[in-house]
Amino acid sequence: MTRKNADFIKSIIQLTYRKKNPSKGFDPETHYASKKKESCGTAEYWFEEMTKPNANFKKCVLGAIIAIDTTNKTHLEASNNGSKIMRDRICRKCIIIMI
Repeated sequence: MTRKNADFIKSIIQLTYRKKNPSKGFDPETHYASKKKESCGTAEYWFEEMTKPNANFKKCVLGAIIAIDTTNKTHLEASNNGSKIMRDRICRKCIIIMI
């Protein structure tokens, strides 16, 4: 791989995965129910939100899952409430680890 190709790929990845805030008023809990064409933000945004004081951890996990699902097209919502089911599984594991 040439330096030019490596730089090109790096710039594509940085553009694709850079931090982006969700649309104003976006709520992960109602995102799929509303079917609105709004931005869900990026996983990086939601992971950063988790670190803030008084953050709603479950909401941030759901936001990150929706962002990853949207970016990677994993189709979690092809099943009924797939993102929320995944969020609940992750949060159950986090509680066990944190104890």
